[in-house]
Amino acid sequence: MLCESKSKARKTLQRRAGIAISFYVPAFLGAAVWANRHPATGAVVLGLAAIPALPMIAVFVAMGLYLRDESDGFQREMIIRCMLWGTGALLTTIMFLCFAKMFGWRGDVDPRAEFMVFLVFAAVAKLTYRAQNRVGNDE
Repeated sequence: MLCESKSKARKTLQRRAGIAISFYVPAFLGAAVWANRHPATGAVVLGLAAIPALPMIAVFVAMGLYLRDESDGFQREMIIRCMLWGTGALLTTIMFLCFAKMFGWRGDVDPRAEFMVFLVFAAVAKLTYRAQNRVGNDE
């Protein structure tokens, strides 16, 4: 299947990303609860923001290590393409929202919605590439 090899590199990526995500949930919830109970300013706010950001950075590092270690060039290229589509959609969304604010829009978008843009476009790219590269026996 496209973008889903069963290589050793892929299994290692899944393990590393799984560990990082398992730290993300309690880190995010802990920082959010603490921030709600103890309103913070300045460096404390930045420190609270860093707590859930660190596991996400670990996911990106795991993805970089996967790209380095994956021996199947086709799989590597497909993963890069999927990530590129997601990143392009995310950056376009952020740019659009920045322009909207520059031109007077006073609304706000939940940052999680922006991350969902990345995930949705990466998934659509994955499905599109899978359909384009079907082999005779693929069902």
